[in-house]
Amino acid sequence: MMAILALASYLWLAPGPRRPISAAEISELEDSAARTENLDSQAADITGSLRQLTTLDVTASSVEKQLEGEWTGYYQGQRRLIVRADGTCTMTAEPEGLAAALLAAKLTFEIQWKMNGEHMEFKTIGGQPLDKVKIVLRMYGSRRSHKILKLESDDLVLLDEDGVTKYEWRRVSDELNADVPGK
Repeated sequence: MMAILALASYLWLAPGPRRPISAAEISELEDSAARTENLDSQAADITGSLRQLTTLDVTASSVEKQLEGEWTGYYQGQRRLIVRADGTCTMTAEPEGLAAALLAAKLTFEIQWKMNGEHMEFKTIGGQPLDKVKIVLRMYGSRRSHKILKLESDDLVLLDEDGVTKYEWRRVSDELNADVPGK
């Protein structure tokens, strides 16, 4: 509206013969100003969307980078998770009690992983001993999605799909891996 008044003032104060501005001219100026404001608004929306997409990409890649490495945790037995940049990970679980007797003293799961928003999604693609891994997959399914509740340099907390169970992981320091061949 201010643009219309400024333009109308200019036309009224401009050098040359002065004439009143017709209602049609004012309407045309208002339409033109509205189209300009609409284009400005659309440009601002597009610019904001591009900034947001760039921020999300940077954030997602930094989260993925932070997840890479070796983690250890405890849930119904000791667990070790090795997360790789290529979208794969290996989880070794050492069940306790009845689960160890029924399944195995040690299970290894080969997993594909990816980020989906604030969730870390897992798809188990194999493991050892295969017959025991298949039993676990029949019980729990091959796909899991865990919400990241906390991700710091040495701490990772994931929330299970049930919305209750939390998996707490601690990063394994490089000092602990110094004597391990191939590390």
